[in-house]
Amino acid sequence: MKFRSLRVCLAIIVLLAAPVARGEAQMRSPQLITVGAGISKYDFYGTKGNSIVFVARFDGLIGPYVVIEPGLAFLSYKTQFGRTDYLLPEISIQGQGYVGPVRPFLGGGIGFANITHGPNMSKLTLHAVSGVRVRLGRGWGFRMEARARSVEPWQSHTLDFTAGLMRVLPSAF
Repeated sequence: MKFRSLRVCLAIIVLLAAPVARGEAQMRSPQLITVGAGISKYDFYGTKGNSIVFVARFDGLIGPYVVIEPGLAFLSYKTQFGRTDYLLPEISIQGQGYVGPVRPFLGGGIGFANITHGPNMSKLTLHAVSGVRVRLGRGWGFRMEARARSVEPWQSHTLDFTAGLMRVLPSAF
């Protein structure tokens, strides 16, 4: 029994150390920043419509197939009481594949919906995202995605379709 526990511990250490040893070479994996825009179909507490959405995303690679992506979106819509602006900071974890210069991805995450003026009414958000990142060369790329977001889970929602210009950041980041 004692040897079995030792073997399990050694197996766990080897499995954890393998990505770390490989990670030194991957530490210089390029990090990406994307700025883009698109259309958001929304339903905020019964107010439905479409709006332009602006996005900024930072893709931090934590392995060959895993991306941690902090980012934010901004959208504005009109109600019977005037205009409402939302700033939506969020973080995702995504799985990414490789097909030549095309990087399909799928993921999910959490964030907040913050009204940018008026009373502080921050709401929790959950989202699912899928799309593609396409490397164009010389540090540039293009990104398209669809992001379904639940605001104050299951009270309101948005469905964003965005495209953006991607830039590879220096590997020092």
